[in-house]
Amino acid sequence: MEWVARRGRRADGKEQARRIPAGAVTSKRRSQLPFCLAPSTVALIFALACVARLAEIAADIGTALRALASTKIHSNAAHSSFSTVSREINMSDIITERSGNILRIQLNRPAKKNAMTSAMYITLADLFNNAAKDDQIRVVLWHGAGDSFSAGNDIQDFLKNPPGPGKSPQAELIDALINFDKPIVAAVQGAAIGGGTTMLTHCDFVFAGETAKFRMPFVDLAVVPEFGTSYSVPARIGYLRAAELVLLGLPFDAKRAAELGLVTRVVADQQLLPTAIAAAQQLAVKPPAALQSCKRLMRSSTRELLERAVKLENQEFSTRVRSAEAKEAFTAFLEKRRPDFIKTNERANPKAQAA
Repeated sequence: MEWVARRGRRADGKEQARRIPAGAVTSKRRSQLPFCLAPSTVALIFALACVARLAEIAADIGTALRALASTKIHSNAAHSSFSTVSREINMSDIITERSGNILRIQLNRPAKKNAMTSAMYITLADLFNNAAKDDQIRVVLWHGAGDSFSAGNDIQDFLKNPPGPGKSPQAELIDALINFDKPIVAAVQGAAIGGGTTMLTHCDFVFAGETAKFRMPFVDLAVVPEFGTSYSVPARIGYLRAAELVLLGLPFDAKRAAELGLVTRVVADQQLLPTAIAAAQQLAVKPPAALQSCKRLMRSSTRELLERAVKLENQEFSTRVRSAEAKEAFTAFLEKRRPDFIKTNERANPKAQAA
């Protein structure tokens, strides 16, 4: 140890030389320390401050992990592409994420195959209306959690809240989609039934996984098509092909959907979301005003006809859904039996029965 000489005065006033370790704290140096504290006390305070800060950081990390766990977003290989999320809202049945200029909307009822409730239609309408006014959102990516895109209407909720001729929840979403000028990219896996198919006709890109299954069983449920598809589907694929899908209600797979021009491309299931995300990212960097103008122009020639079809569909749907046929159809569905429309027709037309 290195020692140094220090001079001081004794109690009787005489000078005295002392040897002390180099670097030792003298009374003079001690008076220069913050708050006049000894080094051991300063070190202790510093250590306690570090521990407190580490505890705060640990708490922040714990909060972030719990928030991430609560999102319930379906895990897949493409999730890393959306690892940086600027804002996230968990609305239980519908989850949204913001990543750059892309708004990602996920239907989140996997146990019900993402069947739509009235509340979900209203929430989706609000999301699209708000996204239309948000200049920071340039593209919407739309998909479903679990193994399905959407099985259409939740029957039990639908029977409690059947749409009327006015502004029903379904009508609000239809209007929002028609008025949405920004690109919508959909990723469809598994079942896309009823509204799960017709909603897709308003998307600009529809990527389908190899296992995707489509169907429009409106006639079998004693109602009529919705979302303007009584016009848009025949206009897109021709009346005769549309009759197979609408009047017979035949199911069709992803390959057939591509042949008919109802989907953009069929991809392997494991590549579905990465493909859709890549398309959304390409669209997000294009000039937004020009992009929206192009979509608006391409749809302008058919918009009036589409809006007219939507109005007629809403009126007819509200009548059909309250008919004896619909009652039998939905009752049979819930009872898991085949409906008997012959007896229903006889009850609805007593004169025909008498003849």
